[in-house]
Amino acid sequence: NFKTFPSEICDMESLEELQIELRNAVAIPESIGKLTKLKSLYLNDCNRIYKLPMGLSTLNNLEYIYISGDGHDMDVTPLLSLKNRFSIMLVRCDYVAVAKQLQNATNLKEFIVPTSILPSELKKIEKYIPEDKIIKKDI
Repeated sequence: NFKTFPSEICDMESLEELQIELRNAVAIPESIGKLTKLKSLYLNDCNRIYKLPMGLSTLNNLEYIYISGDGHDMDVTPLLSLKNRFSIMLVRCDYVAVAKQLQNATNLKEFIVPTSILPSELKKIEKYIPEDKIIKKDI
């Protein structure tokens, strides 16, 4: 439960999976781009983070990103620059706002949402993300 993202983590270049709770952090450093072997990134309780850093766009091995928050909008556009295909799982996020940002993502493999999502929200997401890419999962 950090007030700032621990920058030492960004020096762990062989890290393949990172799970971190960011309830009180306000930013993720650009230096996260140094985690070149990272395949899975779990950003839990991103209640004060409103933008993913461009440094994420350099993570050529990133395949899966999990974001949970308090329902606010978050800028995820750096994911559009990933070279590889990725899956994103959202929990307590502004699903429609994220879907809108990723609507032209040719590298989006799966857009994962909780099975408890309201049908009206799912319909809004389907305006931006093809139905075959939307996956509902129990959380």
